[in-house]
Amino acid sequence: MAQITHGADVAQLRDLASSFDRQADGLSSSTTTVSNAVQASVWLGPVAVEFKTTWTQVHSVNLRAAADLLRTQAKALRDQAQQQEQASAGGSALVPAETLNAPNTAVSAVGVVGLIASIGGAIQVLINQILSIDWSEVKLASELKAVTVSDAPLTQAQMQANAQYILDYLRSLGWSKEAVCAMLGNMQAESTINPGRWQVPSRAGYGLVQWTPPSGYLDWAAANGYGEADMNGQLQLINYEFGNHIQFYPSAYSSMTGSDFKTSTVSPDQLSTVFLHNYERPAVQDSQVEQQRASFAMDWYNTLQ
Repeated sequence: MAQITHGADVAQLRDLASSFDRQADGLSSSTTTVSNAVQASVWLGPVAVEFKTTWTQVHSVNLRAAADLLRTQAKALRDQAQQQEQASAGGSALVPAETLNAPNTAVSAVGVVGLIASIGGAIQVLINQILSIDWSEVKLASELKAVTVSDAPLTQAQMQANAQYILDYLRSLGWSKEAVCAMLGNMQAESTINPGRWQVPSRAGYGLVQWTPPSGYLDWAAANGYGEADMNGQLQLINYEFGNHIQFYPSAYSSMTGSDFKTSTVSPDQLSTVFLHNYERPAVQDSQVEQQRASFAMDWYNTLQ
């Protein structure tokens, strides 16, 4: 059987494995910290959305993969140390070469190079993106009105604060004021513009637009790193739906698409009825429902800045 003519230093292998584990834990901890901060950020605008999306879908994924690779390499080092120790205990400092070099235990040079490239590449892309940010678009918490989340109907003052937040947020994504206020008229009727509102008493609908079933939002939120009653998460899903022909469909009332609706400057009361028939589609869609939501929409258009 082929043998190597020198043995590995067991203590050094284990020290290196411990170092890899510490680095992996540090990467994981930092990634979690940044992810939590990104999700809690009040930074609005298209640059903010792009950065948060890239962090969630690219940077954090790469950094977690790098941490996993470090842990895999640490395990491989410990396996090698154990093999060397067992060989020495058997009376020989020599270990069969095919054992030390087995694919399931050997520390791959290619793997280490890939590890370094993965970490370095992710960090460099992140740095480049941060340097490209137009910081004039960043809003501080003191510049934003508080968002109210509750399982109970909101007061007029609370609705107005939430409505202004929604208008600012969606405008930054290219929506017209007319379209947002048309949607706000429907949200007021559906949830009192409350991202934490459950349909009463059935709990068959949830959130700003009463997604039915609630999993329509909740599953998407979980998959994309948003909380259950996250205002930004719900607005992000609405924006995604309208841009990707999901949920908003042409109806007998209007042939307008979601993409057209987002930028429309048609009167909010008319757009409110389009939203009612093309997106919400509640069980009752009669003229009384249309008029109430249209009135809410015009009120928001005339009230919000």
